[in-house]
Amino acid sequence: MLYAIALGWPEDGQIVVHSLAKPSGENINNITAVSLLGYDGKISWKQTADGLIVTLPEKKVSEYTTGLKIIGTELKPVSFAAPTTAIQPDRHGNLALDADAADLHGSLKVEQHGNLSNIGFWDNAGDSASWKVDFTKAGVYKVTAQCASLADGTEVALEVAGKQLVGKVTQTGDWGKFSGVDLGTVEIAKAGVQEVAVRPRDANAWKAINLSVVKFTRGK
Repeated sequence: MLYAIALGWPEDGQIVVHSLAKPSGENINNITAVSLLGYDGKISWKQTADGLIVTLPEKKVSEYTTGLKIIGTELKPVSFAAPTTAIQPDRHGNLALDADAADLHGSLKVEQHGNLSNIGFWDNAGDSASWKVDFTKAGVYKVTAQCASLADGTEVALEVAGKQLVGKVTQTGDWGKFSGVDLGTVEIAKAGVQEVAVRPRDANAWKAINLSVVKFTRGK
C-alpha cells in the first residue's frame, strides 16, 4: 500500500502518476485498487505504459490537495521523462517567462535574490535558456527582459519563430538589482506552441548576467 499526494486539484479532473506505469513484460506495479482519500465512492482508474491514470469525481474533496490510496504488489518507481508544459498567457494575452519555468542548457542554475528567482551563473557564453510558450493568439508582441549585471553593454539574443531580437544589458552594480532590457517587437504569425530561447549574442564580448524574467506584451 502506498499514498500519492498531489498539491492541488487538477482542472481536467485527472491525475497521472507516471512513476507507477506498467512496463510491458515486467512483473512490477501490479495495482489492484485505487481510492480517493476523503471520498466514499468508487473512482475510475487505468494503468498504461505511460502511468497510472486516475479520473476524479466532479465535486472537489479539497481545494488544496488530492490524496490517493494505492494497493498492489511489487510497487516500484519507473523512470520517466517529465512532460514539458507550455507557458500559458494571462487573460490579456501577455506572457511571463520566469526563471523557474526555464529549461537550462549548460552550467546555468536558478538562484534566489530576496523573493525573486533568477537564472544565474551565466559566465559561459555557450550556455542558454529556453521555454515552451503557447501563443494562443497571433499578433505583434513587445518583448522585454529583467537582467542584472556588473558589466555594461553585453548583449543578449532572443530567438522565437525563426526571428532574432537583440537587447543590451546595462550595468546594475548588484547581482540582485534588475533593470529592464528592451528587445524590440516580434510578430507571431500563427497561434501555437513555440520555443523561445535566450543566449549571448556575441560569445567573444559576453559578460556574465542574471536574468529573472522575459515578458511578451501583446499589442492592442
